Amino acid sequence: MKEAKYKKVNLQKLLGALWQKKILIGIISVFCAIVLAVGTWLFVTPKYQADILVYVNNSSISLGGTSLSFTTGELTAARQLLDSYVVALKSRTCLDAVIKKAGLPYTRAQLRDMIVAESVNQTEWFTVVITSTDPNEARIIADTIAEIFPDLLTDTIKGSSVEVVDCAAQPSGKVAPNLTKSGAIGFLLGFIWTCVYICIRELIDDKVHGEGTLNEFSNTIPVLANIPHRGSSVNYSQYGYAHKDGGKRGVQRGKSFDDCIGVCDDLDFAAAEAYKLLQTSVQYSFEDDGCKVVGITSSERNEGKSTLAINLAYMLSCDKKKVLLLEGDMRLPSIARKLGIDSTPGLSDYLTGKIKNDEGVQYSAKAPALSVICAGVVPPNPFGLLGSASMERLLASFKEVYDYIIVDLPPVNIVSDPLAIAKYLDGFIITVRSEFTTRQGVQDVVKKLQIVNSNILGYVVNSDDNSSERKYGKGPRYGNEKYGRQNKAYEKSYERAAKRASAHSVSPDSGRDVTKKHDE
Repeated sequence: MKEAKYKKVNLQKLLGALWQKKILIGIISVFCAIVLAVGTWLFVTPKYQADILVYVNNSSISLGGTSLSFTTGELTAARQLLDSYVVALKSRTCLDAVIKKAGLPYTRAQLRDMIVAESVNQTEWFTVVITSTDPNEARIIADTIAEIFPDLLTDTIKGSSVEVVDCAAQPSGKVAPNLTKSGAIGFLLGFIWTCVYICIRELIDDKVHGEGTLNEFSNTIPVLANIPHRGSSVNYSQYGYAHKDGGKRGVQRGKSFDDCIGVCDDLDFAAAEAYKLLQTSVQYSFEDDGCKVVGITSSERNEGKSTLAINLAYMLSCDKKKVLLLEGDMRLPSIARKLGIDSTPGLSDYLTGKIKNDEGVQYSAKAPALSVICAGVVPPNPFGLLGSASMERLLASFKEVYDYIIVDLPPVNIVSDPLAIAKYLDGFIITVRSEFTTRQGVQDVVKKLQIVNSNILGYVVNSDDNSSERKYGKGPRYGNEKYGRQNKAYEKSYERAAKRASAHSVSPDSGRDVTKKHDE
């Protein structure tokens, strides 16, 4: 019998979510208060009250065939008296007499709803309160009751003595609607509704919100880098992996997340620094020497895996490492388009024996030191090719030449191609896009890679402008404003130095070359 799964409620996380949305909660609460107060003022009919104070003195009274004897001031007697008086006050005889004498346009039921009788501190004193939309009408009804009720009560309850102490006065102000009370109720309702809504959304939210979310359910796998990307808010097309039509079926036109973020030297300052951190993390993830083959994958499409593979390979090549970028996503290849190179020949041509050696290696103007092998012609069975012995031999031959081989692979949760090549890789990096990737999707990727005994190096989080980390100030905000100004100032000073050097026929780079040779 399977055990029921319960989701743990993190109270601190809920409170944190409420605190982050405190401004929104305040705005909605105030808005609800204003709406309810204005609505009450516009649509609720004002009501007025008039009241009389009545005193009943009894020593021994009889109601019908029952005799009641009690001492004045006893609480039980006070309750019995009040119940008896209310019954008499709202009887048909009393109501009909009031309607006839005051000339009211109401039925007995309507008049009964307008009358409220209450005891004063549970004594023989009680008040009769009349509520009406007309202040004069409320006073007239109260005066009529004060005139009729004592005689009616004396005739009905033998031995009772009733005296009206305070007659009705003209109502000085309306008792309803109370705008202050309505505003307070509206504020409270808005506050409660917003808090409940935020808590429910937080409880059912399955999105990854940066590094903190990953650490909650997968603290054994490190986050290698958190990479911010700007201006990447786009419409996302559905992933359309196909089998025999070159992966074109189901692919909608339009830019994806991968297409909207920079590659190589187009990165902004914050993203470039984050990729340098990733480069260092990858280099220190392996203890022994030799060429390392690293696969880049994700759970779904539009998480930035192909761009991650390009930029990681580019950063490693800038560190004077021989790096090969290998496109293993032969269903929906995109590296050739991003780097401005030909898509063929490529990996599929190597694996089918059409080319060999370095015939498929290309170089992009965006990354001159980086060797690239694109996907090539889309094959009918990419899974079989990636897991074949030809793939193993190809990687073995490349490992003799390069320091790092970065393999761009399809999403694990959509196709099984990464699992086929997993046995030939030294490690995987899982791409996670903040505010887009689901927790369940990440967990499924980890589970599938662990089944084939893969070495998971860690996660890389891609955060766009809509990420909550950037909204609430938790994410990388170390922009290039300050350093950008310094870089521009340096470039200007260097240009001035170059002009002075040219005037004296001395190259401005000569000093650098000498320093470099001295260091060597």
